Amino acid sequence: MKTLSIILLVAIIAANIECQFRSPIDSFKEINQHLDSTNTINWYNLAGIELVVTQNFIDTVQKLKRKIIESSGGWIDKNGKRHTDGNWSNNLGTLYNDANLKSSTKLMVEQGNGKMLYHLIQDTRNQFLHLIVDSIDRSNLSQQIPLGIPVGPKIITDSTWTARNFEQVPVIAVLTLFSKFESDAINSEHILKHYFEEKLHHEFPDSLKSEKRK
Repeated sequence: MKTLSIILLVAIIAANIECQFRSPIDSFKEINQHLDSTNTINWYNLAGIELVVTQNFIDTVQKLKRKIIESSGGWIDKNGKRHTDGNWSNNLGTLYNDANLKSSTKLMVEQGNGKMLYHLIQDTRNQFLHLIVDSIDRSNLSQQIPLGIPVGPKIITDSTWTARNFEQVPVIAVLTLFSKFESDAINSEHILKHYFEEKLHHEFPDSLKSEKRK
């Protein structure tokens, strides 16, 4: 029963990642491969799911980055030409209006993307933790995984978190926060990858390393 619960749990995670799995049936076929004939977890497959969970999170944050850059006026390249798209990075030039306060408020607060991100962070963290089958290991690693909503003496709701981080906040500060979330996701992935490698007693092949992420 415990093994079946593990299979069901990871299958649900996999079924929600459209870019990796086509249907719930395909997901169950994939998860069945997590157990070999001796009921040993297939750490390679779990690591593969881990990479997809991370990429799904990063893709969403990248979309928010582009939207807020576009809505604040774009960016100016090193030749002084203005670009209205959101495909900016520090090495390309400077933001057109990095002190803009309205864009972050409109995109993240008024349009509900702040609440969406709040729940995405929590969901992604939970997906990472659910990949750790052993409950003791999961409890220990939960203290190390950096991606998550800060826990304090008072419960932080999605509305409170959104207002605190995005309402009347300069675009440059929001972009910096987005980059931190991406970094937290990648560092969380690295922690899990190291854990899986310890279980296997050797490193993963290059195809399962985040450095190969497209």
